[in-house]
Amino acid sequence: VLSDGPDSAHAQLSLFRNRAYLNFEQGRPAAALNDAQQAQALEPEPELALLRLKALASLANFEAVEREGQGLLERAAGFPALDNRQQAQVLLVLGRIRCQQEKYDLAIQALDAALAKEPALAEAYYLRGRAYHALGRQRTSLTNYLEYARLEPRPPATFWADLGQAAGARGDYP
Repeated sequence: VLSDGPDSAHAQLSLFRNRAYLNFEQGRPAAALNDAQQAQALEPEPELALLRLKALASLANFEAVEREGQGLLERAAGFPALDNRQQAQVLLVLGRIRCQQEKYDLAIQALDAALAKEPALAEAYYLRGRAYHALGRQRTSLTNYLEYARLEPRPPATFWADLGQAAGARGDYP
């Protein structure tokens, strides 16, 4: 229980912020979203806005992610200003959810914009490779997958399966 003393607002902000990150890391996006909203009400912060966006994406609330993502990118009223790295993260989240919705052309647009802001954003290459693969553009898919492998020192096993599928679709069996 927090007191009503002069440090109360700071203590509440700290509590909600820390709990939001912990809940998100422990796979509880709904709780993370709630805590991030409480912290944002006390003091809007770019990193908490990103956490909130990622929690919404984890909950598969695609409409809310689109709305919040556009608000962040357009610096709408009530949204904090983001630097290029943070804008790239928003665009990455938008690209990811658009891939999940099979809106591959829109995903590629968002991922292109993310890479324009942060060229070394490895996950954007991977997602863009998956989108191009889904559109049947295997050469471009492979180029993106290989760039991801160059940037990401320890790709997950699913990456190697995706790379193999794209290479196989081109007839590159070795």
